[in-house]
Order: sequence, then structure tokens, then C-alpha cells
Amino acid sequence: MSAPDAPRPAPSASAPRRHSPTCVVVAIDGTAGAGKSTTAKAVADRLGFRHLDSGAIYRAVALRLLDAGLELDAVAHERVAANHERDAGLQPDAVEHEPAAAAHEPTATNHEPAATNQEPAAANHKPSAADQVAQTDLDALRLRVKWRGRSMEVWAAGKRIPNLELRSERVTAAVSPVSSVPAVREHLLVLQRSAAQGPGLVAEGRDMGTVVFPDAQVKVFLVADARERARRRLLQNGQAAPSAERIEAEAARLRRRDDQDSSRRTAPLVAAPDAVRIDTTRSSPKEQVARIVQLVVDRGFAVAKAEA
Repeated sequence: MSAPDAPRPAPSASAPRRHSPTCVVVAIDGTAGAGKSTTAKAVADRLGFRHLDSGAIYRAVALRLLDAGLELDAVAHERVAANHERDAGLQPDAVEHEPAAAAHEPTATNHEPAATNQEPAAANHKPSAADQVAQTDLDALRLRVKWRGRSMEVWAAGKRIPNLELRSERVTAAVSPVSSVPAVREHLLVLQRSAAQGPGLVAEGRDMGTVVFPDAQVKVFLVADARERARRRLLQNGQAAPSAERIEAEAARLRRRDDQDSSRRTAPLVAAPDAVRIDTTRSSPKEQVARIVQLVVDRGFAVAKAEA
């Protein structure tokens, strides 16, 4: 997917728009699986900058909200089940559309008067993440980002959250609906912007160059073919030789995620007007890193370190 250009979403009025003028910010946005994390970390290492993984922060929110018992579990369980069915070789469309079809079929108990069937409409409504997440829930998380040199750690309620927990399948299934909640995105703005300290920051995510750091000195937007992104994801998850069917199923899942991210009303996934687009479909991580580092150097903001 190639996300369309769009006007910059207005930054929050409650959070300062500009980062420290002495800190060079490299904002790397893009679609899921386009190589943001690998590239951003390597660019930060080459330049001696901090690396902000915004996805880890959203995952921390999703994890702790799930642990608190919010009904996001229902969303997560449905998606995890669909993933297991997909891995077993079933068609993803059949898995996803089956519940919807079943909802319209009569059951053995649906022979009561029509008035009875009309009554529970509200009860059958599944609350969305936005319906459930209140500001008090977010405040209670006591979310913090702590830095160990140039590397970040995510803490909640005084405890560090291990990366293994952040990357669990349950959290992966719930993070998209959580990240689409306006209150969540608003809550995390100051936390993310506070990372821009020291000589430089490489910030990766989906709205780094449009909302979080609209004044970033260098902006990059990564894209790649959905099937190639799917292949990379499956390899990353331990599948040494994913079949064509699994690649296609994963590609379909990534396209759905792209649609969710680009169509949400708050901070949608779009390329900033002044972002440099890089298609990573046929380029290696090393080539991507070299191109971004050169962008920073050419603009006079840093001197590249020699590769190890």
C-alpha cells in the first residue's frame, strides 16, 4: 500500500508542538512490515541518536488495559483465533466472515415473539475500544519511558515491561484498536515528544512526521509491496520457508491493518507533505539505512559514523 499524501493533522493544543531546537529529529513513518523498526534502530546507531519505538509504547498501553480486564480481550481473542485458523491452512476470509453470517441465522431459541427479539439490540452491541477507555484508565497505567543510554525501556506502575510481553500475540491482536482511540493518542503525545533530547532522536511509528514531530528536520515514509512485507513478517516470526498461501493470508491481514490505520479519524497513517518516500520492496536494510543517514548528513545535521 502506498499511503496518500494528506494535509498535516493539527497537533494537540495541550502538548507543545516543537521539540528542542538543539535535538535533531529523524521521523520514520510507514506501513506495517515496511522495515521501520530495523531501519530506525540501525540509523540511530549510525548517527549516535536515541531510538524511539512508538509502537512499543502503544503495545504497553494495550497490554495493561487487557490486564485490567477491559473487553479488548474479546477483540484480541477473535484475532488470535483467526490467526491460528490461518496458520492451520484455512482461508482467512472464511474465518473472518463466518461469525457475521452466523449472526443472521435463526437459532433454536429464536422462535419467540418478534418483540422479544427486538429488545436486546443494545445488549448485542459490542463496545469498541473507544467506548471503554477513559482518561482515568490511562492515568492509572503510570506509563513512563526510561532511557539506558540511547535505548528505551517502557515502564508501567513502577515496573519495566519486558519486550517479550509487549510482542505477545495477544497484545499484537489488540494494539490496533487501542491505538485508534483518540484519548490514547492524546495521552501519549507528551511522553513521545519528551524523548527528543540530546543531540538527536530517530522516531519510528505511523504519525511521527505528521503529529508527534511535525517540525522534524528529516522525515521519511517507508512503503513496500504487501506480499514482501508479509514474507518478512513470517520470516521474523520463525517461519523459515512460508508457503504462498500463508504469505497471501498475511498480506491480506497487513492490508486490513493499513486500511484501519489510514482511515482512522485521529492521526491517520499518511505521508507528511515534506517526507521522502522510500520503497523498500527490493532494497536491503543496509541500503535503506545508508540512504536515510545520507539524507541527514546532506542536510547538515550530523556526521555519519563509520560502520562497524
